[in-house]
Amino acid sequence: MKRVIFKIISLLLTLLLIIDPFTAVPAGAVDLYIPDGVDGSNPSLEYYAAAAQMISEYWEDDYFTSLNFSDDTEACLIDGEWYLSADSFCEDAGLSYKQKGKRFTISSDEFTWSCRVGKKTSTIDGETYTFENKPVKKNGKYMINAEELENNLCYDIVQTDDGLSVTRPFQLKRLIVEMKSSRRISPDTYGAIKSAVNGNTYVLQFATEKDTKAAFEKLSENKKVSYVEPDKFISMIEPESGKQSENTVKKQNTQDFDDWDNWDDWGEIPGWDDLWNPGNDDGNTDDYGGSGADWNVAMLGADVLAERIKSAGVSGSVTVAIVDTGIDYNHSYLSQHVVSKGYDFINSDYDAYDDNSHGTHCAGIVINTASGANVKLLPVKVLSGQGYGSSLAVANGITYAAQQGADVINLSLGGASTGSNHYEDQAISTALSYGCVVVVAAGNESSDTAYSCPAHNNSAIVVAAIDSGKNRAYFSNYGSSVDVAAPGVDIYSTVPGNSYEYMSGTSMATPHVSGLAALVRLIRPSASCSTVESILRSCAQDLGTAGFDYYYGYGVPDVSALEINGGGDSYITPTPRPTAVPTSQPAPTQPAYPTQIVYPTQNPYPTQIVWPTQNPYPTQIVYPTQSPYPTQIVYPTQNPYPTQIVWPTQNPYPTQPVYSGNTSVSISTSSSYSNGKMMLNLSVVAGAGVKNIILVFSNGNREELVNNGSGINVTRSYQGGGITITYTAYDYYGNIVSSGSVGG
Repeated sequence: MKRVIFKIISLLLTLLLIIDPFTAVPAGAVDLYIPDGVDGSNPSLEYYAAAAQMISEYWEDDYFTSLNFSDDTEACLIDGEWYLSADSFCEDAGLSYKQKGKRFTISSDEFTWSCRVGKKTSTIDGETYTFENKPVKKNGKYMINAEELENNLCYDIVQTDDGLSVTRPFQLKRLIVEMKSSRRISPDTYGAIKSAVNGNTYVLQFATEKDTKAAFEKLSENKKVSYVEPDKFISMIEPESGKQSENTVKKQNTQDFDDWDNWDDWGEIPGWDDLWNPGNDDGNTDDYGGSGADWNVAMLGADVLAERIKSAGVSGSVTVAIVDTGIDYNHSYLSQHVVSKGYDFINSDYDAYDDNSHGTHCAGIVINTASGANVKLLPVKVLSGQGYGSSLAVANGITYAAQQGADVINLSLGGASTGSNHYEDQAISTALSYGCVVVVAAGNESSDTAYSCPAHNNSAIVVAAIDSGKNRAYFSNYGSSVDVAAPGVDIYSTVPGNSYEYMSGTSMATPHVSGLAALVRLIRPSASCSTVESILRSCAQDLGTAGFDYYYGYGVPDVSALEINGGGDSYITPTPRPTAVPTSQPAPTQPAYPTQIVYPTQNPYPTQIVWPTQNPYPTQIVYPTQSPYPTQIVYPTQNPYPTQIVWPTQNPYPTQPVYSGNTSVSISTSSSYSNGKMMLNLSVVAGAGVKNIILVFSNGNREELVNNGSGINVTRSYQGGGITITYTAYDYYGNIVSSGSVGG
């Protein structure tokens, strides 16, 4: 009997070890964060605090998203192998570089690598290393083989259309590990110096990038591991400050603002102050969020729907979580909407104050979009004062917001999509399971959202940016994950210190849609996340190519005519806004504000007020004499079609004139030997109507070939045999014109 009781007790103790997320690490093996004052009653909050403390303690200031080398003096092919300029690489990567004679040294806090041009041996921290491809001198520069850099310095280097792109996957020195079922690991076995655990999820901190990479490779081979991935560097979607003219175009990489010579002269736009602050030429912001809707809010019909919600006496409230740099909760325009000080996943405390401005700007857009409606704000700080964070902080912030009862989550941030984004994707799935609508910025790199996380996620509402003329913002990313477009150029909103500023970016477009989602949630409190997304898609005005396209998604939503007390999720087709302006104003020198002032006397609300006392049948009898058909007859003289005809001559995108170009694609491969190595030779020829071609290699690499105006004519050589390349070619409307596989 005693033996049976002993076995039962042993079994119960084993179960307790499995259930308790903080008992997986053997005592004394590795330091485990357990924040002060926690009692174990909320393991999730305990884990968030532990992870946040880890991020805070080990944060460094030299992280980067990617480095691009395209100039021949920086990156070049030599005998079929890619080489990088050693000094250029070190300068951009934040490494120390010293050169004397034929010798040069690359070093950091973690290593010292001594090399000699023309010599196959080198030393790394005193140990001899033999190059497969020795350093060379070209154009007066000492060049080092890209593959050698990748193997020895923990960098990932991939070939792009015009050179090389370098990323640093293990720079945070932290891994996120998900175990299968109730499987456990001992972090010290893998060299971790700190850890945090939540159920089957482990976060492991390491001392060096080399240790992190070694543990990653070891854990990847562990069959008990569901997945392992590096904690990735994340940044806010970099906004562009200040007012910009609609003709400010042509800068493709918006992450680098130092090269101002590539910009057109912005200048001042006549009447700009009147546009943003009518009657306040001194920049006074008294009118912000006041009775006159801003152009961006009016474009979405949000002002009309918000007023109807208020008039109908809709009860309840909706909370929007701003997962960003925090919020200035003391700002006079925002303070009454903030439900709490939230949580700071960077500094590990319950005070998500904005020490940047990005999050506060996004918060102001949400409230202005849903002006007058009962919309609350939950600040969740996952980015530092410099706008930087990690995928660990972002994912934990998303899950935290869902657990705190947020109805909508705004994510105006992103990082590189490496193909291993499990932790963030899981967080978004968790939020959706809680009933949170997740709204994500497409990104500002003018590239495919497939390369950006979380913009790659098809379960979220991904938002592209347009300007006041409903033209695609030149910086806005595109792709199959884009759902809708919203105003993102020259958006005026709140910043810390009770101030206001203009910013541009998909970061600004996204909170507009978050505000719309909040309004939909107010009138459809039981609607699922997919239903909210469907409603916003359905009421969108189509832009670009008819139907869905990669640049605008389904178009720009107009929620002005959504039913408030209607059945189900049906909606009324929005009525075009009047274009007439009062005679007291000199048309068309002023923007559309006079039209907005006229709206109340011309819109259909009086009819809706009368409807309950006079059923709709008499209205239907009289309706033919008041129907909109005369308006339709006049409509062609006022509608935007003449503008569309003129668009190609005014649109800044040089690619539009070749929309009707040849879309033929020819891709072939051959094999050869170079220096005793098997090489795969690729030849790609595409017509002028092909915008880009995505190449996916069987070894996991990806490349994008881009049409520079006259088509694509590219020849490449890759080391290795048996490589299969899957390709997909797109035209300028986002349509697939050719696809298939070559090589193998």
